[in-house]
Amino acid sequence: MASLAPRWVKRSLVLLASFSLIASACGSAATTAPKAVPTTAAPTTGPTTEPSATPGPTGAAEGACTNMPSSPVTLTYWEASGEYLSEEGVAMLDAEFQHAHPNVKLSRVAKPFADIMATEKLQASGPNPPDILLTNVYDLLGPLVAANLVLPLDDYAARFGWKARFGESVLRVQSFSPDGRQYGTGHLYGLSPAATYVGLFYNRDVMTRLGLQVPTTYEELLATLEAARKSNVVPISAGIRDGWPAMDMFTSLQNIIALTEQVRSFVFRTSPDARFDTPENIEAAKLSQEVGRKGYYSPGYQGKTHQSAIDEFVAGKALYFLRSTAFAGPIKEGLGEKAAMILFPSRQGGPFAVTGAPGFSWSISTKSKYPDAAACYLDWRTGQRASELLVAEGGLPSMIAEYTGDSQFTKSILDGWAEIAQKDALVPYLAWAAANLHDTLSSATQQLVGDELSPDEFARQIQKAYEMLKPGS
Repeated sequence: MASLAPRWVKRSLVLLASFSLIASACGSAATTAPKAVPTTAAPTTGPTTEPSATPGPTGAAEGACTNMPSSPVTLTYWEASGEYLSEEGVAMLDAEFQHAHPNVKLSRVAKPFADIMATEKLQASGPNPPDILLTNVYDLLGPLVAANLVLPLDDYAARFGWKARFGESVLRVQSFSPDGRQYGTGHLYGLSPAATYVGLFYNRDVMTRLGLQVPTTYEELLATLEAARKSNVVPISAGIRDGWPAMDMFTSLQNIIALTEQVRSFVFRTSPDARFDTPENIEAAKLSQEVGRKGYYSPGYQGKTHQSAIDEFVAGKALYFLRSTAFAGPIKEGLGEKAAMILFPSRQGGPFAVTGAPGFSWSISTKSKYPDAAACYLDWRTGQRASELLVAEGGLPSMIAEYTGDSQFTKSILDGWAEIAQKDALVPYLAWAAANLHDTLSSATQQLVGDELSPDEFARQIQKAYEMLKPGS
């Protein structure tokens, strides 16, 4: 399946690193984890503190790491190279974990995710699979669950307090029915350290210059768009020539019209009556076109590339940029603290949802001889210490986090993620309803937002593809 966005982490384009985790996420036994990143500016090439100079992990994970092997063992895990942390960051975390558990040797196998996709099913079913597999929902996790090749993680989730750490929205997307046919329900089978969500970046200086307040409702958002247009400022920097950016533009409006459970039911296929050609989706499609017709997108946005839209926004020519947190890096680099992010405002009294998802997930092989040690490592790689390093390198942790540093840009992104989790408002990317749905969605939303396809025909096209394709097909 084609990627919905570029890599989750832009390592050379950094955020600031100082934040503390919400207390409930770590449980009553939590203590402060060691700090290896500065609390001012984050490093640009990964953490520089020597792994051997830091103590081992502490906190809730330590108390929950029960049944650890007492004799020397090797725990093998797969990871997509260049996805989340730098090589220095991973080395530091692994060294600290092994310091706390000296009899556990970690064997890391890092390779491009495309290579993992091509080999993991065969490797997982073989006689000697890795203890920890790397999966994605639509192509790998379901088939692995169906073949009984990965363990349910519910007991570990209770032991380590993962529900409080991540929130139901995040864990739901990594859950499957025991037969592997339906996700978004059943048991938890995966755990991801990072996430993305779609929101509105805005330029603080432009907002102030126009005498506007940050909108809290869709009605207020429309007023700011009109004010920007009248002042000859681009309201929303946009470019849909690449196709896929139009999906963010549609789903942001879908989420303020369609009920959250309608969207989830469509993606998760939890109801035989789930459809796309609904009155709500058609209304959202109409709004997508109205925004363009009123001149609220960049002039000539139909022919602009995604990169040209970013360039326009960071040049200070636009009030907003509607995109995923995966693009926080270039915005931070271009605008610095002039930029901030808000969740797409809902209509007064209307539904509230945000499109997003955790990234690639780790799962534990049913053939692992050391599942408790593997769970302990997953907890470590998705917990406080790892999340601090992830923020330092420009990523968004899957866990709920409260930022206490000086960067208002970073704070706005992490605060938005916490609000999504606390309100159980996360809905998955629409393309996750079927492994091959992305291309149809990309093309159809591009034509819709570009005013070349009617809302009714748009809904019919997606519904037809939805009926033909199946998850993991």
